[in-house]
Amino acid sequence: MSSKTLKAVLQYLNSDVTVGALLLTGPWGSGKTWFVKNTLRNLMDTQSRPLISMSLFGINNTEQFSRTFKWATIDARLNNKHKLPPFFEQIKSAVNNASQNNTIPPIADTVLEL
Repeated sequence: MSSKTLKAVLQYLNSDVTVGALLLTGPWGSGKTWFVKNTLRNLMDTQSRPLISMSLFGINNTEQFSRTFKWATIDARLNNKHKLPPFFEQIKSAVNNASQNNTIPPIADTVLEL
């Protein structure tokens, strides 16, 4: 993972105007999962921030997206010692609405390609 990626993530985390998710994209084997499970999780712990992560691999419709998001959220609540941020309720609402309307909500306001 490049220092450029880490710098972009830090800039996103330190911004006062983030209201959505951070999407990491890249080819298989580029280190996305390793980055989240190691570097990003450690960084979030030092800043007393929660981390909700999920893979979109194999997600083909809004029902699968909604189910995966809900399980990722449950996992974050059970395994996280930090309070979930206020925008979590906005994301949860968007996911629930998407399930009903069969659309993917625009919850990622920043995309980083690895």
